[in-house]
Amino acid sequence: MNLWNILEALVRRWRIAIPMTILAVAVVFRVYSAIEPTYVAYGEALLTTPATDDGSNPILEGSGGLSTLAQAGGAVLLSAEEYDALLNDGFSEYEISVSARDPIVGFSAYDTSALRAEQTVSRVITRFDEILEELQLQSGANEDFIASSVVLQPPSSFVEASSRIRTTLVAAVASILAVLVVTLSWDELRRSRTPAAAPAGQRAPAQPAPEPVRARREEVEPEYYDEPEPVRERAPARAKRQQPSRPPRDSSRWGRRGENDDDLETEAAG
Repeated sequence: MNLWNILEALVRRWRIAIPMTILAVAVVFRVYSAIEPTYVAYGEALLTTPATDDGSNPILEGSGGLSTLAQAGGAVLLSAEEYDALLNDGFSEYEISVSARDPIVGFSAYDTSALRAEQTVSRVITRFDEILEELQLQSGANEDFIASSVVLQPPSSFVEASSRIRTTLVAAVASILAVLVVTLSWDELRRSRTPAAAPAGQRAPAQPAPEPVRARREEVEPEYYDEPEPVRERAPARAKRQQPSRPPRDSSRWGRRGENDDDLETEAAG
């Protein structure tokens, strides 16, 4: 099935396609409205060294200097212990990004509340500065020569639309597919039940007359075979009427025709 066939089916079944499209739009709008926006708060801090350099900070004396210190502080702040402690205090999830060449650290927090996301970034920056001081003191650095962080960009929040848009697009694609599947399935079902029309200028082939259905005898008269046929009794034959018997003829009186005539003539002459 190509694109033209799909368009023809949609036009042919517009009574199904239009309501399904309206329902799909309503579903997509509902999904978009139900998703709460996610706010992202972002801030940056720069690591700096004190003005006096007496060479009593082993971490800063290394090849990485402040970059090494920033990576160490970020690793501690992202550890499970520190991460869970901040979440238990009511702060939201956060991320830390450290530049490989510059001692600049970025802090991000994600929450459905813009205020809470900004508060999380502020708390993470403060905790990051505390961790830097602890690491330097543990390495034997002089308290007067400890690097600290300076806030370059205060925490500010904005709406992250990417996740909301992705979810809405997924819902829209699923709704479009549902409209196509339902409309095309209904069109195919209706066309399979409708006989194909003959081309223009040609008559449809005559359908053969259905053969008469002859009911089997056992289905029409099952009782005829189940019960014995009653025996019809014949009426008694009438006796033949007897004719009255006639007396036998007297052969002496009644002879042959010629002989009787001669006797009569003889009697007359005598």
